[in-house]
Amino acid sequence: MRLRNSTTRSRLAAWVAPRRLIVERLEERRGLLGRLGQGRPRAALTRLDVERLEDRCLLSTIDMGTRSIVAADPATGQVGIAVVSFPTGVPAVVPVGEPGVIVADQAFPSYADSQAIIADIKQGDDAPTALAKVVPTDPDAAIRQFAVAALSPTSPSGVTVGTFTGSSAPAEKCALTGPTYAVVGDLQTSSAVCSAMAAGFTSAQGSLSRRLLDALLAGTPVGQDKRGEFSAVVRVFSSTWALANFTPISADAHVDRSANWQGDLKFGLDAWLSILTPGDRADLVELTTAKAQAIQGVLQALGY
Repeated sequence: MRLRNSTTRSRLAAWVAPRRLIVERLEERRGLLGRLGQGRPRAALTRLDVERLEDRCLLSTIDMGTRSIVAADPATGQVGIAVVSFPTGVPAVVPVGEPGVIVADQAFPSYADSQAIIADIKQGDDAPTALAKVVPTDPDAAIRQFAVAALSPTSPSGVTVGTFTGSSAPAEKCALTGPTYAVVGDLQTSSAVCSAMAAGFTSAQGSLSRRLLDALLAGTPVGQDKRGEFSAVVRVFSSTWALANFTPISADAHVDRSANWQGDLKFGLDAWLSILTPGDRADLVELTTAKAQAIQGVLQALGY
């Protein structure tokens, strides 16, 4: 359908102009700029073009094509999640959790399903059983994807994990579990991203939040959201950390519409862990003579 009315064309032109820079950044690899920049009159934009422009400019879409890792640490009593995706709002939508249990709710998210999974686990079910109970009751299960990790004193690892990927979740998709973690992805450039994230998590050192971030970063060279990655979160829950009386969230860093989510997310996590917490012994770095001399050199170069 072509936009023929002059008033409509004028309004569309005014709407598109201030957003062109955002569109250029997000769509240069997807062909839309070719349609806008090769002599095609703006009046000839179709309704679909306008919808796609709005989707890319505002980064607002219900489809949470995403890669996530959830994990639990029985030694510290923490559970956590790390997520990266395309649309704005991912930090508020995909992580669903509380101390003891965490769910990655993605593809076409269902908060109700996530809460039902959590409720069943709190009643004594392990993660696979909770998923097996909840998923069949959802008429839209084919478009869901979940990863679950929960503390479990009866499990050999102290953790129960599980995943579900609906048959209609967008490809490339993947899912795998380890002793204390579960990884899922959909709408990815490669299904190998889940294995890369798992390897990154198991080889990482430090606190749970830092290992979750390392897992996310390890996946980046292997696979990413096909639309680009701009929104991300690392979030950890604990009922026993130093400020548990104020909030169950013992670590949190999140970004939306970031041009450098890796750097921004790491900065946010470093800030949280260095300011809002007394520190995790797993993150301690031994101050050797060589490190002390290096620090002195940096301070001297800065004029101290």
